[in-house]
Amino acid sequence: MKYLLTKSDDGHIVIAQVGVDHKKAGANEFFVSKSCIKANVVSGNFTEITDRVDWKGKVWMLSSDMT
Repeated sequence: MKYLLTKSDDGHIVIAQVGVDHKKAGANEFFVSKSCIKANVVSGNFTEITDRVDWKGKVWMLSSDMT
């Protein structure tokens, strides 16, 4: 698995778990590490929303986009 920092269809900043063969769709997408996600969740910058979205893997959203 890989983790892609990207913008959702509705304009929110998210990190989505994607397959190892996934290719970035544009210059504004970045692959991040699991430790990057953990640090951002611990600091409160990102919140896991996996149970709120229809996606095959885990998803985290920028916490400030959730308000």
